[in-house]
Amino acid sequence: MTQTAANRALRRIKRFLTRTPDPEPRYRPNRRALFYPGQAKDGPVFITYHGGGWVGGRAEDQVAWSQSFARMGRAAYSVEYSTYENSGGSLDASLDDAVAAAAFIVRRHKRAPLVFVGHSAGAPLAFWACLAHQAQLAGLILFSPVTDLSNEGFGNRQIPPGGRKDASPQHNLSRLHIGARAPFLLMFHGAEDDTVPPSQPQKFLQSWQDAGSEVARLITYPDQKHGFQNLNAPRITVQTDLEAAMADLGHYRRPAFLAPA
Repeated sequence: MTQTAANRALRRIKRFLTRTPDPEPRYRPNRRALFYPGQAKDGPVFITYHGGGWVGGRAEDQVAWSQSFARMGRAAYSVEYSTYENSGGSLDASLDDAVAAAAFIVRRHKRAPLVFVGHSAGAPLAFWACLAHQAQLAGLILFSPVTDLSNEGFGNRQIPPGGRKDASPQHNLSRLHIGARAPFLLMFHGAEDDTVPPSQPQKFLQSWQDAGSEVARLITYPDQKHGFQNLNAPRITVQTDLEAAMADLGHYRRPAFLAPA
């Protein structure tokens, strides 16, 4: 190899090693996943699904949370998926996109552990993505979560009068392999939530624990309503609680330079 050819090869290698990851990779031609790379070389990848009742909502709604996970050192994604407003999509279309996005991210990160994150109506999407990728599942984090889609649970224009038990996390939990220490479950809910009553995550927590888990927690916040975790001041509080809970479960170590004096 001539010196010129060797220099060209070295330049190509340097470009490859220093290339900037695509911040909006597409897992389908018309669907994006906003990407926030963390600095840690190992640890879980966080995959977040926004809320909006499968009617509206955007991936951009959860940028603040994805950035928080990235600051924890973890690679993080906020997934765009089909809704009624952006494509006339049904709940089934939302679920299909959720699983497809997770498969795309798994291919990008090979054998990395996965933490799925669901906000409100994003909770069933996160749950079904968990079912599809149990071999790499590290945990599930849910905020103001919809966990019951039966006729006695959550309902809106995307849910028929008889409910959707077939898509309900509460009614399909037996399909998830839950051990004593993994996967972990963390839920955060407002005590005054009148969109998704606190009884839903309470029942889901009990079912998760009944399946044998020692690492399942529900943190309830007095005077807070649905979606409170996306408001600036409450989000900071919830973020602190989330980091503490993950550290206690052995899934996060706060960097020394961020530790309180």
